Amino acid sequence: MPAVAAHARAVGRTAFSVIRDWVREVPEPVIGLHLGAPEVPPPVQVTSAVEQAISLGRTGYAPDRGLPQLVEAIATKLAGKNCINADPEQIVVTAGATQGLHLALTAVLNRGQEVLVPDPGWPVYSETVRMLGGRPVPYPMFPRDPFPSVISSMIARIGPATRAIVINSPSNPTGTVLTESSLELVVDIARRHDLWIVSDECYESFTFESGHVSPGALAAGNVISCFSFSKTFAMPGMRVGYLVAPRSLADVCVRLQAASVCCVSTPAQYGALAGLEGSSRAVSDMKCDYLRRRNAATRFLRDAEISHVVPQGAFYVFARVMTPGRRRRSEGDWEWAARLLNSHRVAVMPGSGFGSLGDGYVRIALTADDEKLTEGLRRVAMAYHTA
Repeated sequence: MPAVAAHARAVGRTAFSVIRDWVREVPEPVIGLHLGAPEVPPPVQVTSAVEQAISLGRTGYAPDRGLPQLVEAIATKLAGKNCINADPEQIVVTAGATQGLHLALTAVLNRGQEVLVPDPGWPVYSETVRMLGGRPVPYPMFPRDPFPSVISSMIARIGPATRAIVINSPSNPTGTVLTESSLELVVDIARRHDLWIVSDECYESFTFESGHVSPGALAAGNVISCFSFSKTFAMPGMRVGYLVAPRSLADVCVRLQAASVCCVSTPAQYGALAGLEGSSRAVSDMKCDYLRRRNAATRFLRDAEISHVVPQGAFYVFARVMTPGRRRRSEGDWEWAARLLNSHRVAVMPGSGFGSLGDGYVRIALTADDEKLTEGLRRVAMAYHTA
């Protein structure tokens, strides 16, 4: 058999794939607190628009860049919500933020170059860089650390091969929300070192203490912003997102799009358009639900004496379930998560699946309904106190 490409072999399985397999192997019902997929249905205007598109036969290929009316609506949204003044030629509709990030990195990364990625952070950042023959370089990004130390760590990791910095605010898994002053520091670093900023903003609609700030509003020439409809409109399986970039780079991404997925699902794009143009009530309701669950979950964990990060945004709680005094011999956070699943029928994500600084933590998703979340947290506490 001919050899598989080295850069393809370098891509590992993500923690999400592993945990999904674990859950499938458990014979009894499991409380799923592991996936960041909203359990509520999409707003009615979204599903109605998808159904109407199918019934009217709007199922052919869409333009490579995306439906013109959706691109226009995105431009209007960017100007009003993100303070990003983008022409339609700077926007590309993508198959979720995942493909947007892939297009962005494909467009700027040469084989052998490096990309700074947050630790802890979404593992797909690193795997995408490896897929493209690059090298991910983690930089510490933990809420307990003052941001000046994060900046110092970033600068220390920049070398001749560095090409881009990935930032994610609100953050998965910690819920960190970067302030405008913090983002200005990152923008200044990128400008001084001639680096791209690839900004993942898929949780932009869910911030709790302060508003979301887009780095693309602070610097236009070297920022690629990636957004998603999956979280905001509870439509993850429809796979619609978009990126915003300088026009010349966006044109490259359109060509890459045509050579990879061709175009995003046409009915799903009509659903995304309806989400943007319709009532924002459903999104506001989701945000209120996530905030209420965050407050209930952090209160429960505090009463259970389980250390945790209080998220400023997104919909996760990062809980420290293993400390030196509670670490069983030969048990890491993966083994702890396996014990929780097998003994207590609750699925969570091991923290080290998001990077080395996540070791000893688990990510608990707040997307389950109140009853499941309450019972799941009770079982988490039971597992924690029987360590």
